[in-house]
Amino acid sequence: MTRARLYLARHAQAAKHPDQEDDHLFSTQDAGLSPQGATQASELARLVGDQPIEAVYASPAARAVETAEVLAAPHGLAVNVDPRLAELPVAGPDARYKDHLENIHALARALAKGQDPEMAHGNRFSEETARFREAIQEALDTNEAVLVVAHGLQNRAYLAHAMGLDPARMVDLEQDHACLNMLETRGDRTVALKLNITIPALMTEGASLEALRT
Repeated sequence: MTRARLYLARHAQAAKHPDQEDDHLFSTQDAGLSPQGATQASELARLVGDQPIEAVYASPAARAVETAEVLAAPHGLAVNVDPRLAELPVAGPDARYKDHLENIHALARALAKGQDPEMAHGNRFSEETARFREAIQEALDTNEAVLVVAHGLQNRAYLAHAMGLDPARMVDLEQDHACLNMLETRGDRTVALKLNITIPALMTEGASLEALRT
């Protein structure tokens, strides 16, 4: 049976845009990492530094690329940027932070009704998420261990699909900044090993980096 390991990360925290709240959950602009985000990326790099990663992929967003570059450095790898890994476009590029929040809630309501809502760019939810899965599968087809840095909504949708959950359940899956998810493909099955791993959580639970080596 062919096996491949996927390390799926959410980017570290980006610099705050003026219209965002201090504890903003996501970015509305294509900004690079904040000082806190840079620290988060460094901590995550330490977490995965001794993992057997063969290739690193990232969304084109600056916050994702910068995070991926920090994670790729200990492995001596370049970052492969794939536009299919971009975040779900729930709002246009000039939308306010509150508009994004409202549209995310609307997306959740539509999915709960079994609908396939249209995204800001005109594609359907199913089309955007299928492109994301396609990009990851292509990476796994040519590597045994892949690190992908993407975004909160797309990660949730991918994890829900991998675990056989209804798309509406994606909103129940936490994805903190600079979190790590570990999955393994076993033939035609995908098994979720660990979800939403963060350095603070590991430290709170008294765990060590050995927690990744399952």
